[in-house]
Amino acid sequence: MIRQILIWKESDILEANKQILNAFVLHKVFGAGTLKEVKGNMIIISFEKHGDKKFIYPDAFDKYLTLDDPDLVKIINEDLSRKKAKIAAEKAVLKQKYEKEQLAKEAANLNKQKKKTIRDPKTKGKL
Repeated sequence: MIRQILIWKESDILEANKQILNAFVLHKVFGAGTLKEVKGNMIIISFEKHGDKKFIYPDAFDKYLTLDDPDLVKIINEDLSRKKAKIAAEKAVLKQKYEKEQLAKEAANLNKQKKKTIRDPKTKGKL
């Protein structure tokens, strides 16, 4: 089976980098925090009681983090949608590649069996 790590590249993170800095966020476990840094696809949020925590952007906003600014929510949701679409497209390509390889393997096995059947002395050259 073909395996590939799907990475949300730094270049894929759009204008949200600049706009989400210093944003107030809520985490399901850590509570209230402030987004203090963006490094590639990682964001660092400072929580009062729990210190600094790293999260993957924009994935963390899908399940763990929420914002109260509707404009920022819209930007992050767009980034999430783009990332999910990109991953779905990459998975589709990998699936097609895998299926093509499987068909090639099956064809090779059929050719081997066909050649073996023709050469088999028990069948005396009959198919």
